[in-house]
Amino acid sequence: IAIPILFRLGWHPGFIKVKNLDVYLLGKAGLTTDIYSGDIDDIVERSPFTFSFGGNIGVKYFFTPKIGVFLEAGVNFYNLDHEAVAGSLHTDINNYVTLGVSITRDKKKKD
Repeated sequence: IAIPILFRLGWHPGFIKVKNLDVYLLGKAGLTTDIYSGDIDDIVERSPFTFSFGGNIGVKYFFTPKIGVFLEAGVNFYNLDHEAVAGSLHTDINNYVTLGVSITRDKKKKD
């Protein structure tokens, strides 16, 4: 099981001008650790965290100023050393699609 701790940086292109629609691209980078389910005696000098990165594209549609739905598709690359016993490092690639509800809080108005 991979446990990522990733920072996300997004870009919302200004040239897409559709009312209540937000299209965005995200880049992600951070650290990942995992829970090893094999024999503890087989682990050979594993690093507890590895560098991971990824990206995704998403779209949000707001039904009201505060509530909307979103759809994201992306890929994450986790460099986890599952093959420590055999001595080979492989890259875990995680592709995904997420559908969810977005709730936005009020933005403070500046005077």
